[in-house]
Amino acid sequence: MGVLVVQGFKKIWSRWKAWLSAETLSEKDIMREEMADRFRSYLAECRKAWKAAGMTVAEQKEAEETEISLILEKMESEEKAEETQLLSSSEMQNYVDTVCDQIRWKQTRKAVAEELTDHLLLQKEAFLAEGLSEEAAEKRTVEEMGDGIAVGMALDRTHRPKPQWQMVLVAAVLLSMGLFCRLTIDEVSFGVDMAVPVLLAAALFGAAYFLDFTLLARKAKWVILLFLAMLILLVPFVEKSGGESVFFFFDYAYALTGIALLVPLPFLSVLFFMRGRKVRGYWLCWVAMAVLAALLFSFGKISMVLIFSISAYGAFVVAVGADWFSMGKQKGKRLLALTTGAGIGAGTLAMLGIPAMRFRLSFAVARMAGGEFEGGYFRYLVENIWENCRWLGSGTLPQNEMAMSVRLVLSQRQDLFSNDILLSRLGFAYGKLAVALVLAVFALFFLLSFQQIRKQRSAFGRMTALSIWLVLLMQTVFFTAYNLGFMLVAPYALPLVSYGNTVLCINALLIGLLCSVFRRGEGVRDKDLAAA
Repeated sequence: MGVLVVQGFKKIWSRWKAWLSAETLSEKDIMREEMADRFRSYLAECRKAWKAAGMTVAEQKEAEETEISLILEKMESEEKAEETQLLSSSEMQNYVDTVCDQIRWKQTRKAVAEELTDHLLLQKEAFLAEGLSEEAAEKRTVEEMGDGIAVGMALDRTHRPKPQWQMVLVAAVLLSMGLFCRLTIDEVSFGVDMAVPVLLAAALFGAAYFLDFTLLARKAKWVILLFLAMLILLVPFVEKSGGESVFFFFDYAYALTGIALLVPLPFLSVLFFMRGRKVRGYWLCWVAMAVLAALLFSFGKISMVLIFSISAYGAFVVAVGADWFSMGKQKGKRLLALTTGAGIGAGTLAMLGIPAMRFRLSFAVARMAGGEFEGGYFRYLVENIWENCRWLGSGTLPQNEMAMSVRLVLSQRQDLFSNDILLSRLGFAYGKLAVALVLAVFALFFLLSFQQIRKQRSAFGRMTALSIWLVLLMQTVFFTAYNLGFMLVAPYALPLVSYGNTVLCINALLIGLLCSVFRRGEGVRDKDLAAA
């Protein structure tokens, strides 16, 4: 029986693989498609210019034929240029090898070799134009470049991972703020229970910082399989506790809400795995996103679904903008716009039509807009805390019926709701300026990281960084909004600041991985990842 199951699985897998690869483009075909897409966009601009210039239909057609012939000649010349790059002499090739051997960051060697080869060939052509022979031109080219070891050592100083000291410093400040809140607001003594999670978070940050984030692409299949295996192992042991999904390990409960923050990472592997698979790959990515969102919804929090969906959609937008699926940029953007509209419509209908989702929506609205005794009690409580906060210094208890409730909430140390309103408690204890300082550090963190995202050369680097950035941003937005009384969405965590050992460690891991993208992104090229 077991043999039949294995054989059946192999047969299904082979058919699935054949179906998936039916329209898949090779890396060379993808590059040709990208070039053709650029020329199509160029022709579209030319047609607009010809029409604006008042050219007749016949003149436009003649001009288009001329332009197409020039484009074809250019494509042929570029292909020939790529072929001639492989025809450099042994002396020139040895020079390139010598230079690249001095570069310790192996990830950049291939790109440096290609750039150096281009430069050598251009220099050789210049000497040939001056009348030198082939051999003399090659020898002169190598001599003009200088000593290979010296050039390689200079390039080694340029091409190496970029330390992210600014990001590390800001992350350390955020972690210190979290410790400060634990020690002062909650009056918890610094001991093993506090030190171990902080040290573990720091270790995870360091490990992710030095990790090569391209493993998500180069080992995409294994990342996906590992995630599926984790789900298969965890789901049978999941139980509901306090409205959340948890699993028990040695009598300790671990919330799946923290693990949900990692779900965008395997989705990035799915995106990479579907590269060049055209419309088929595009729709399979949407199916994967929908399945993961439904899985997170079953875990208990809508905020989890929103964080994942926004993060995955951000990566999706980058992928379509880079023509990741080789459908053509214009076609991809139109399809993305239609799919986005359909997805928003389907989500709205689901929120209104599915009883469980409609109940959660009505509960959230009541919490946001209801009166003191109509579901809006917590909002009313938070409003009373803020109304009695000072700009600097501790606040005073309200002189109304909420005084006892405010005193009770502020005195609770490890209560779940007290953790959710950490910023409100911080403002009451030290003043609104203390809250403004925390939010200013977060604003600096997101501004610095967004500037780094824009500098990423590879589409996969931008996808990874933006996806993690959105996960961290949405947590901060939801948490801050909840503390200001906008309680439509339940808070998740304030990265590195709010309590929760599991979430603390996972956010530290994500921030470390984000820094890894910024540290290594300069040397990453999508075509090299595909070749690997």
